[in-house]
Amino acid sequence: QIHEDNVHRGPAQIYPAIRTAIHCAMMKANPVLYEPYQKVIINVPYEYMGPVSREISQRRGQLLDMKQEGEVMTIIAKAPVAEMFGFAGAIRSATSGRALWSTEHAGFERVPQELAVQIIRQIRQRKGLDPNPPTEKDICPQF
Repeated sequence: QIHEDNVHRGPAQIYPAIRTAIHCAMMKANPVLYEPYQKVIINVPYEYMGPVSREISQRRGQLLDMKQEGEVMTIIAKAPVAEMFGFAGAIRSATSGRALWSTEHAGFERVPQELAVQIIRQIRQRKGLDPNPPTEKDICPQF
């Protein structure tokens, strides 16, 4: 119940009143998870093209373009930021330190559903919550 006199009405009454409605609206909208992507530009000698392509593919990356300029291949790819941790060491190992690479932000893309479920469970466990997120019926039983 919200008090009819606005002098006695404040955030302590308003927030609980709208919290359930906002949670229900979010659950009814079928929420999805997005993740940031990086564009990766790699300059590498031609003979290391295979190991570099393999390294990108193992990180859920996609090759966008490949150009050859003399003995040097320029590989342009994109990959999720979460998968790029440890990339510097891996690319150095794969190319014997002969790769030059840079990254730039490439936007956000939807996480595949089966992976989203796994990520949400990991985050909830890390925060000490029940690994199974509440369903629409749990949050909005009256609607």
